[in-house]
Amino acid sequence: MDNRTKRLLYLIERDFEGSQTKFARAINRSNAQVNALVKERKPIGDALALNIEKTLNLGIGWFDIPIEKIEDQETQIENVANSNSTVNSQSSIGLIESADTTIPLDRTEVELPLYTDIRLKAKNGFTEDIQNYNNQNLRFSRLTLSKNNINPSYAICILADGNSMAPAIPNGAAVGINCEDKILRDDILYAINHNGLLKIRILRKKSSNSVLLQSYNTNAYPDEEVNLEDIIIIGRVFWWSAFI
Repeated sequence: MDNRTKRLLYLIERDFEGSQTKFARAINRSNAQVNALVKERKPIGDALALNIEKTLNLGIGWFDIPIEKIEDQETQIENVANSNSTVNSQSSIGLIESADTTIPLDRTEVELPLYTDIRLKAKNGFTEDIQNYNNQNLRFSRLTLSKNNINPSYAICILADGNSMAPAIPNGAAVGINCEDKILRDDILYAINHNGLLKIRILRKKSSNSVLLQSYNTNAYPDEEVNLEDIIIIGRVFWWSAFI
């Protein structure tokens, strides 16, 4: 069960006395739609999570705050024990740490490149326009990436530039991108090349030749409808992290 579903169950139990019906009424959804989310037949996408957060005044990014439960901690401890690894427990349960080149890479870990300064050209690819790479990396658990269907060979990290996705993804946050996942699906968070500008946006297809770009910071960055031919999907955002 993913973190957002756990948060959803916690929310229904905490604020709606465990009643899916009351929760569905509060967010203006049908019982069937809520039940599909609870049973994980339908994922809680970025747009839906944002809508619920705003409707219930939870604070933007509430669904992505890691939930802490005893059973989760026990599962994490068990995973560490089964890994036969000497790395610290944070790496083993899927969190990241800055790569120290003096520490050998453990077999359970993988390093993803961290690009700190990116320049894109309209209609061009991604990696050919990267500058100031400086051999920086972040370390992730191989198992965690595998469970999320992420091939490390096609995954990278960048630094968010600007506050269009704040407060969930503040300026300077590290963001993980799966460059192998470029298929446009509604209400999913992507990194895109928009006429030479790197943007992180929720995408929603409007017609056969147009797409809606949505930000978390809607006051400063209102929805923007653009032609499909004006964007290139770099990849799906699968992770982000920042100090607050």
